[in-house]
Amino acid sequence: MSSVKQRTVTKKQKNTFKVLKIYRGVEQLVARRAHNPKVTGSSPVPATLQIPEKCAISAFFMGSILEELKSVYKTVYKIERKPRKYSEVRVYHGGPGFDLSKRWYAYFEYLHPVTGKMTRQTPVVMNINRMFSTKKERLKHLYLLRDSLEKLLEDGYSPYGDGPEKETYTMASAVDFALALKKTEVGDKTYTDYKSRAGQFLAYLEGIGKGLVPCTEIDKRTVMGFLNKVSQESSNRNRNNTKVTLSAIFTTLEENGIIPANFVKHIKNLKVSGGRDRTYSLDQEKIILDHLRENDREMLLFVEFVCFFFFRPVEVVRLTIADINLEEGLVTDRTKTKGLKTKIIPAIIKRKLTDYLSLYPNACYDDFLFTPIGIGPWQTKETYRRDYWTKRYKKSKDSLSDRLKLGKGQYAIYSFRHTYITRAFRNLSKQGKSEDEAIALLSKITGHTSNAIRGYIHWVDASLPEDYSDLLV
Repeated sequence: MSSVKQRTVTKKQKNTFKVLKIYRGVEQLVARRAHNPKVTGSSPVPATLQIPEKCAISAFFMGSILEELKSVYKTVYKIERKPRKYSEVRVYHGGPGFDLSKRWYAYFEYLHPVTGKMTRQTPVVMNINRMFSTKKERLKHLYLLRDSLEKLLEDGYSPYGDGPEKETYTMASAVDFALALKKTEVGDKTYTDYKSRAGQFLAYLEGIGKGLVPCTEIDKRTVMGFLNKVSQESSNRNRNNTKVTLSAIFTTLEENGIIPANFVKHIKNLKVSGGRDRTYSLDQEKIILDHLRENDREMLLFVEFVCFFFFRPVEVVRLTIADINLEEGLVTDRTKTKGLKTKIIPAIIKRKLTDYLSLYPNACYDDFLFTPIGIGPWQTKETYRRDYWTKRYKKSKDSLSDRLKLGKGQYAIYSFRHTYITRAFRNLSKQGKSEDEAIALLSKITGHTSNAIRGYIHWVDASLPEDYSDLLV
């Protein structure tokens, strides 16, 4: 028998084979984890390598293997470490007792593209509560809904869309997007109102099976259906205010290219009858102010800020020491629509305001002008601060009910604003000012636009004709 020639393997070739084994091992590990991402532990023993009879690997090829090995490792690590943008889909089944009277639904969280936070999405119902009345049926279809949502998310579905080229926002995710922007533009009270009314709209969409429909498919007919429901269940005034909120949200969506146009702004308001704040007569005003002068001087000063500055009550409760500039005779406030607004301090209240401030020489600049104990800090929301003064005034007004004889209608602090704007307009008319001239001057005084003042004057019937008896003879 002929002897077998022994093949000599150099040290360099041995090192090369080790690298090949490592590379093959990582390759198998990648393959295994691609089929089963939960696999753990080291790679399996690589298959036996057949060493070629002539094996000469250049230094260049060695470098290429090492670079690719690094790339494979980084890729595997990156894939395994990449966080999901969504949470597990969960279900709510009426609590521990499976209460069928409650609403059952599926829900999940998704990474918000604006805030960067995991945000809970609108619960998904899909008519399950309406169609199935037993525990067994509801659970069955609720779990089917959950599985369907999980499959959608795994396949890449995003409630916020895939980017500017492919708009796939649902109405819920579109509303979240708009509210995130609105929060930086409006006050806390307005934002809370937006969020509440928008939430009612989304709940309505869920109820009619359009909870996951793209926002571009929400049409005027759908919005009208919701507004009609609001009108029937509450009032036309509430319906009109809800329409204003939706229009503001849809305008933001239009400006950001999420929807083609805001059709909500073209929906007409419904007629609203009654319910407005009434103006006080001279006798009624005197009775109230005299009572406050004797029994509650801080409440009197609060009312006078409404009368003489034409502030809304909520604007008065925002005032701090820093907003008052006695030296220049100016007061600065944050209004409902225009942000910071500066007004002059009229002489009719300047002396009284100076005396009031002098009672608190150690007050800080951020102390509120009106609190239950005078000037000082008040750590609560402005709506609660406003409600405090509203109730405090009502208590005084109600104690005078026998003398005031107010009759039907709404008489509140806000009524003083109507009363004094009406008085100012009529006095300007008596001075020979035309309606346009009077409105232009009132616009500067109140901070309203001329169009707003014109509508306001006609709304409170401030513009009345002279005696027309001679026209009837």
